[in-house]
Amino acid sequence: MKLHKFLIVLIFIPLMSNNCDNMMEKRYSIKVENNTNQFIYTTVGCSKFNMNSYPDTTLPSIKPSLIKVSPNDYNYLDHSFKWEEVIANLPSDTLSIYIFDATTIDEMGWHQVEEGYEVLKRYDLSVYDLTQMNWTITYP
Repeated sequence: MKLHKFLIVLIFIPLMSNNCDNMMEKRYSIKVENNTNQFIYTTVGCSKFNMNSYPDTTLPSIKPSLIKVSPNDYNYLDHSFKWEEVIANLPSDTLSIYIFDATTIDEMGWHQVEEGYEVLKRYDLSVYDLTQMNWTITYP
């Protein structure tokens, strides 16, 4: 019985001493605050979100990954790599963050949004800009 307890302790000590970051995938986030009374969608101009990278600000023909942000609330654009690394690997040192009206996308469909470039706001930001903004985009 003592040997059994000893083995359990030997197994759990290394597990307990590990940092949680080592046990879970680390996420890096850009916070998007929606200070309006309407739902919005947001996305990032990079391949992870199926969007074109700056300086190509055209919208793709296939609907990208969109993150919904509730009225007067916030959500996060998450990535498993540091955003600094993502931006460093873009054609420019600029990351585009797009804001769309959720009703427009839900009712019109992506094809019409793409053709009419139905973007409420596009932020073109460097790492310096994002750092100065504390990695938070406030719309509007």
